[in-house]
Amino acid sequence: MRPKEEQIKAILSGDPFRWAVEQLADHETMDEKRYSDFINVTPEEAEEFVKEHGFPEDAVCDETKGPPFIREDRLCIESLNNRWDVYYFERGHYNQFTHHTSYEEARREIINRMIQSAKIALNSRFRYAHPELKLPLPDLME
Repeated sequence: MRPKEEQIKAILSGDPFRWAVEQLADHETMDEKRYSDFINVTPEEAEEFVKEHGFPEDAVCDETKGPPFIREDRLCIESLNNRWDVYYFERGHYNQFTHHTSYEEARREIINRMIQSAKIALNSRFRYAHPELKLPLPDLME
């Protein structure tokens, strides 16, 4: 397993699947791999990393970093009227909008979304390659 800092960077990159594929041996496929084969960091470890290093600008627009505040195709965190909003901005539309009472809570929401996205990306091929296991779909309607 790769170092935890590398795992966290992969989760925060927005494309952990590419990172995982680069680790496969010539005879391996993602059909036989799961999230847990590549990542064993906790949300708390990821949060500590983000506290120290911030989010990558190409994946998350964070108002606290200041301009440029580029929203397009990114998760966003911004303050408005004494609250922190988290959303995904795509083609001029706000998606998956949530409100939070603190920056820390909003930051945690983004980290949890990115971990959930990594789990989906890294587990999906295994799930479809093994229908006999009848693995459940992730609950995305929370």
